[in-house]
Amino acid sequence: MTDHQSERIDDVTVELQQAIDTGELSQLVTNRVSDAFVNLANSNLNWTMKLLTVSSIVLTVPNIVSGFFGQNVDLPFMHTHMGWIVTLIITFIMMTITTIVLWRSGFFRK
Repeated sequence: MTDHQSERIDDVTVELQQAIDTGELSQLVTNRVSDAFVNLANSNLNWTMKLLTVSSIVLTVPNIVSGFFGQNVDLPFMHTHMGWIVTLIITFIMMTITTIVLWRSGFFRK
């Protein structure tokens, strides 16, 4: 091999090493951006699941109250013409109390 060919091989080797280093750096940056996006997506999913859980807790209250109203138990207000209205008022009061308790416990914080 001539000196010129040897220098050319050395130049190609250096350029190849630079290309490998650039590729590794690009891959590292891509992986970090991908990990950041995954963390953000997981955080949003956790927030969504938290809101769905709180909603299901609040919406369970009407089932409990109407379950008592629908049982074969003689409730004091059951035979009045305002019995259903009293049941709705009790339901809304209990839902409001449940929402306030969950709000103060920090369930609505992101």
